[in-house]
Amino acid sequence: MIYLNGESKDSAVQCFGSNLNELMENAKLKLNLMQPIQALFTEHGELVKSDFVKKQKKTFFFCRSNVSIN
Repeated sequence: MIYLNGESKDSAVQCFGSNLNELMENAKLKLNLMQPIQALFTEHGELVKSDFVKKQKKTFFFCRSNVSIN
């Protein structure tokens, strides 16, 4: 489940992907975003990395589409 930063979990959309890029692209489409998602974060604010996504079965992430990640 993915929702935009600053929104409630009630607005979360269910997304799937075999890797982090697929997951972010799916979320972009379902959230009707014009800009690509630059990063996903856990509910605790931790940056989501590709190996983390493979380990999760169901969790909430929030996304930011206008943030630069170093």
